[in-house]
Amino acid sequence: MNTQFDWTQIVSAYEASEVTGYSNTHIRLLCDTGMIDSRKIGGAWMIYLPSLLAYKKRQFDKRLSSA
Repeated sequence: MNTQFDWTQIVSAYEASEVTGYSNTHIRLLCDTGMIDSRKIGGAWMIYLPSLLAYKKRQFDKRLSSA
């Protein structure tokens, strides 16, 4: 996991779901399992957007290569 965040690129789980089209539940699962760089602050997940977008690209590329 990234140890230093660029705080200008941090979004909430709600914003992350809006940007990616993933459900809020899926976003939280990615955070819980460490698949994306995120931190839980209080009760809310804060997500490093470049990490989430890289995850989404990997998933897209995986689908293309298996088609």
